[in-house]
Amino acid sequence: MAAPAAPEPTVEERYEGCLLGLACGDALGVALEFLGREQARIKLGIVREMLGSPARGLRPGETTDDTAMALALAESLAAKGAHDPADALARYLAWFGTNPPDVGVCTRAALTLASEGVPAAEASRRAHDEVGGRSAGNGAAMRAAPLGLRFRGRPAECVRAALADARITHWDPRAGAAAGLVALLVADMANGGRDLDAALGRSVEALDAAGASASVPDLAGLRKKSALQMRSTGLAEDTIECALWALATTKSFEEALVAAVNLAGDADTVGAIAGAIGGARDGARAIPERWTRRLAERARLRAAAAALLAASGGGSRGAAGRSP
Repeated sequence: MAAPAAPEPTVEERYEGCLLGLACGDALGVALEFLGREQARIKLGIVREMLGSPARGLRPGETTDDTAMALALAESLAAKGAHDPADALARYLAWFGTNPPDVGVCTRAALTLASEGVPAAEASRRAHDEVGGRSAGNGAAMRAAPLGLRFRGRPAECVRAALADARITHWDPRAGAAAGLVALLVADMANGGRDLDAALGRSVEALDAAGASASVPDLAGLRKKSALQMRSTGLAEDTIECALWALATTKSFEEALVAAVNLAGDADTVGAIAGAIGGARDGARAIPERWTRRLAERARLRAAAAALLAASGGGSRGAAGRSP
């Protein structure tokens, strides 16, 4: 006799699952970050638990810039009720001022300029020039999940906010489109979505309507690829492809995150994005308790999820992609 199907997660569980999932992916992936895949296998085998990163002073359950910036954005959205670029930047700068051990090259350049008094838009543009025009990285997409929670059911607003937030640190429009794609996928899942293909289609429509065309992988093609064919780099396009591959080729939240982080390379960011989307889809109950209880920021993450739910209109749920 087949086991009964698990109940659909509530909206509250999806919000909490999104932020906890993001942090779990980050904390799992930190041990593999910067390692090549073969090097990671030899050194660590298949990583299924949080190992931390002694080289960067991170203990198991501690996270990196992915979670720190997502939390800063989540708390800004909850406090202001909308996306306020000046407030978000102030919170990013407050975090940056703590001298964190892991900051992306483009983000570091932009926040350094902003901390010196350069206006935000100019700081982003100058940072783009300083890093040789390479600002199409994943540093905006990695923090975009809270935008999907705040603007659940409001795709046009979600895209506008994602583009504005990305531009704080990443001038290249491809970085903004990638952030918009992550935010829209989270919004779709938090609003009751389960089908990744359908959610991707709706997200692409919303991006196209906003004139923000993103590089979108073909999920049918992705499902035919092996891990050896995936490129876990710092480019937003590669990162999203890796995260969606992990979600599309596995049958549980746990296996998706294990697949994501064991691609090595930019493992914490691939894990964070896969965890945010998968957590919004499957809810907090799908995340192994042995992971969540190790998270150093779990209380703050849960509080941020509750605050974003309240800011988005509470627990009522409409059809995916429509206003609740």
